[in-house]
Amino acid sequence: MNRKVLALFLFLLSVWSSYADVLSILEWNVGNFFDTIDNPNTKDTILTDEEYARKMQLIAGMVKNANADVVALCEIENETILGQLADQCGYEYRYLVEGNDERGINVAMMSRLEAVYSSNRTMKVPYKGNPHYRFSRDCPVAKITLQDKNVYILINHLKSMIGDPIKTEQKRIAQVGGILDIIDRIYQTDNTPYIILTGDFNSHRMTEPLNILQKAGLTILNYAYKESETYTHIYHGDKRDLDYFMINDIVSSNIRSFSIRTYHKMDRHASDHYPILLKLDIK
Repeated sequence: MNRKVLALFLFLLSVWSSYADVLSILEWNVGNFFDTIDNPNTKDTILTDEEYARKMQLIAGMVKNANADVVALCEIENETILGQLADQCGYEYRYLVEGNDERGINVAMMSRLEAVYSSNRTMKVPYKGNPHYRFSRDCPVAKITLQDKNVYILINHLKSMIGDPIKTEQKRIAQVGGILDIIDRIYQTDNTPYIILTGDFNSHRMTEPLNILQKAGLTILNYAYKESETYTHIYHGDKRDLDYFMINDIVSSNIRSFSIRTYHKMDRHASDHYPILLKLDIK
């Protein structure tokens, strides 16, 4: 009798599993992850061999500990660094297109799942006074297929808050407009896209860039938690969210559950940001 019950349980579990997908995404601004070589085309920082080896060791250790399906990275210099990190952490697929940052910090992705990865670095996101403005780095889209679902992951690193607060927020708002244009473009080719936004938005909770995204119908998953649980950055003792996960209504209506974890127990020599992990149980 027990064997029959166990067999039935295993059968039902296999049936349930065939109709569910659990997707985990780690997002991390790895904080000026440069190499030891001067790039004459950018204002990059040059690490010593010891600094580079230590940073690689610390970041790889944290990434392996999180064990996510997808890793979205901000502030990584080039494909060589990404390739070494991916090899150390066991990720087959890695994607990076160098963007617009004058220092040469880019967004990138490592994944256990193959993706169609497209850059939007040349896309204009104009604002009053600058009709030719573009994303500070890039806002690439990674399309991943989970069973019969098309999942689109948008990776962002918006304009820094350093400088005039009004001017820098104006630029972040322009970039948010670009994000919404990219989402509109996705809907033009896919009626049921599963859209996930992540990255360093350089915006505190309830500020205008995030309010615009929320009013456009996106759910900011960090808001389900207290900021003391999810903060990813500390500035002069002030613990705040800068890195977020957001989903569209299709994802929101087709998840059984989700969880967010920020890894606060981390060697700060790795980065000035804490990594944040999302787990989605999708129907």
